[in-house]
Amino acid sequence: MKATGKVASDRPTWASRDGSPSPLGATWIPSERAYNFALYSKYADKVTLFLYDDLDTTTPVFTYQFDYLKNKTGRVWHARIPKNLIQDARYYVYSIDGPPPSHDRFERHSFNPGKILLDPYARSVFFPASFDRTSAIGPGRNAGQAPLAGC
Repeated sequence: MKATGKVASDRPTWASRDGSPSPLGATWIPSERAYNFALYSKYADKVTLFLYDDLDTTTPVFTYQFDYLKNKTGRVWHARIPKNLIQDARYYVYSIDGPPPSHDRFERHSFNPGKILLDPYARSVFFPASFDRTSAIGPGRNAGQAPLAGC
């Protein structure tokens, strides 16, 4: 049997199933009609993606819990979400959890999964009418009061 160098397969590639670690941020993939979400976090143990529509910026229309075995490459968490799953979602944010605060003065990190966080690589930012900068500090959730990234 002679090798042709081609592999015939109808299975989707790794990146189309589980996302790609680059580029960072939210990227529209027209050929797959899907968004790729990629977020760098050195210490995160758990990452959740929340998507919102125009009508309600407090309650997500879609939630995706990243699986560290499938959706993490090095320090980048990634997922490919088909457009038909998120319908009319226009905004997204993350919730990140990790190890407890370190007492090492060189390793300062803190996680609060009750807070939603803006993607630092967002191409656009939306401030809801109920935006409150002080909701990011102190106890309690900040859903509905935090800025959202545009898809």
